Amino acid sequence: MKKLNLRTKTQRQYLEIPVDFIDEYMPQAPEGALKVYLYLVRCAMDPTILLSLSDMADLFDITQKTVVRALTYWEECGLLSLEYEEEDLTDITLLPFPSEGAYPADSVPKAAEAEAVSRPVTPVNVQPLPVRSAAAPPEEMSPIDFADLERDENFSDLLDLAQYYLKKPANSTMRDALGYCYLLFDRQNDVIEYLLEYCIEQGHFSVHYIRKVAENWKSEGLSDLPSIKKSVAMRSKTVTSIQKAFGIRDRQLADVEMDYVTSWSRDFDLPIILEACNRTVKNAHSPSFNYANSILTEWKAQKVTSLDDVRKLDESHAKKEKKSASSDTAPRKQAAGSFRNFDERKDDYTDLIRNYYES
Repeated sequence: MKKLNLRTKTQRQYLEIPVDFIDEYMPQAPEGALKVYLYLVRCAMDPTILLSLSDMADLFDITQKTVVRALTYWEECGLLSLEYEEEDLTDITLLPFPSEGAYPADSVPKAAEAEAVSRPVTPVNVQPLPVRSAAAPPEEMSPIDFADLERDENFSDLLDLAQYYLKKPANSTMRDALGYCYLLFDRQNDVIEYLLEYCIEQGHFSVHYIRKVAENWKSEGLSDLPSIKKSVAMRSKTVTSIQKAFGIRDRQLADVEMDYVTSWSRDFDLPIILEACNRTVKNAHSPSFNYANSILTEWKAQKVTSLDDVRKLDESHAKKEKKSASSDTAPRKQAAGSFRNFDERKDDYTDLIRNYYES
């Protein structure tokens, strides 16, 4: 039977709940996650308690998957770390709060080492969430020189903005996290403003989550606002959906293609954009952004705002085409995007689409 090792690197010899936990972590934490974390703190103080996922699930009348989700939640908050052997969770390490400071890996006090205990655990197959390694901060960032930051008007403005966005007064934890992010990006206040806005839009109000996002951006080589915005846009639902519709799976979109996507997103909802992409692939037999842009340009001129408007345009064209064929007064034109005999490199897509709707 595999064992799950629970260790602690804190200096506490008795059970206590730091003020930072109540101020910063407890308000946003799910109830189940709170129970699991407090129980882990209790177990770390008593090596006679047998610890397993199944025991915790039974104790709190929840599923083992819920226990794993709770552990992952606290790992994302930076209060514990999880280790796996293949897909089996084997180790949990309780980490110090930011205000307590962390021990270097090679200098954990012997008293803390003695607290490490091993307890039997029923193996459970879990898939750990991917965690990017954070970029190491510059040496001068630890500890943060807040005496210097307090004289920085831009940082003071960021604190005011954070209080507004997060709906709570600034405290030491908030200043630590934002100060770290601010220095991590070389005092670029526009980057931190965007960081706050991005996290809030994603529904995350924890400063620890905000810090982790900043570290991930930095680890990816993103160092200024334009590169960050481009990276975020690349991962947006619109871009991902368009890539899927066009069958683009082995590369990111080029700058000119991203310009098209940005323009389309300003004028149309995603379902209309995807309809144009699907018609492009069906008729041009390739992921032609130019062709799709011609369709959407004509739809914009026709004041299309929904797929129902597209259907009405198609019906109108079909009636005109039927009338034209019955009177035999003009050669029958092909349906939209059904230009089977045109050479894409020579024809003007805009004219083709316009002629389709004007016929």
